[in-house]
Amino acid sequence: LLPTTKVLIAKVEDKVIATVTQIMDTPLGLPIDDFIPIDDIRSKSVRVCEISSLAIHSDWRSRSQGLFIPLSLYSIWYSRYVTGADELVIITNQRARYVYEDLFLFEPISINSQNYGSINDSQAFAQRLRLTNIENRLIDTYHRYPKNKNIYNMFSNPKWSKKLRRDLHKYKI
Repeated sequence: LLPTTKVLIAKVEDKVIATVTQIMDTPLGLPIDDFIPIDDIRSKSVRVCEISSLAIHSDWRSRSQGLFIPLSLYSIWYSRYVTGADELVIITNQRARYVYEDLFLFEPISINSQNYGSINDSQAFAQRLRLTNIENRLIDTYHRYPKNKNIYNMFSNPKWSKKLRRDLHKYKI
């Protein structure tokens, strides 16, 4: 409900097919604070943003036309270049944990897991992504990959970006 919260919506025609919420840190805190303290991240960062509530319609979860990677990459891009965040935090389940680490270069905040109601009471993991040098880290990791499997290429020059209607409202620091 705060103006520092954005819901990114993917639509085909008038049908919503995916959403993800981005929450900027404020004096009220972030949802992750109910799971694990992130004071050390806050003390070293100017702006912290949390990605939450990723939901994709079942028809759009397939490997051939799936939205998970493009929506995740757009969330990372939006966090860095629109909200001006220099740290991104997320809570994931076990399976998604490795996807975020392996594909998007997230790092664990803690190696311990715990039950968390927002992850359907399954084992949850807190992760962070340092955004200040994200492009260089993606280049270093993916420079040998072909364009269609190159996360850096998908991040910096996404083929779907021309179809986006973006609210590029800059957040005040």
